[in-house]
Amino acid sequence: MASLEEDYDFVTEACGSKSVIKQAKDIEKKLRDVLGENEKLKCLNERKEDQLKQLSTRLEEKDRELEERVIQLKVKYEEVMNKDKELEQLRGTVDSHLQTVKSKECEIKELKETKASVETTLIKLTT
Repeated sequence: MASLEEDYDFVTEACGSKSVIKQAKDIEKKLRDVLGENEKLKCLNERKEDQLKQLSTRLEEKDRELEERVIQLKVKYEEVMNKDKELEQLRGTVDSHLQTVKSKECEIKELKETKASVETTLIKLTT
């Protein structure tokens, strides 16, 4: 009977070994699959990092272009503001000139009225 128990243990062990070997092979296959996926993910990550670097470089270039454009716009704004000040000064000069012209026109009108009055008085005196 001991011999049967030994045979039974041997068969159980042998079957168990086959199961363990199969499990080990399955684990090895899964590990290879995971390593393959990991390698693919590494490649994908490297591509994404390269894309990120390229986008970062483009963003920096666009940022520099924007800064240059802002500086140009500030210069243009200052030029426009200076022109606006010049226009205000010219408007002031024109307004002043118009007031002078109106004042002179009033003086001329008064002088004409005075002349007419003097002429009328002279005519009365001579007649």
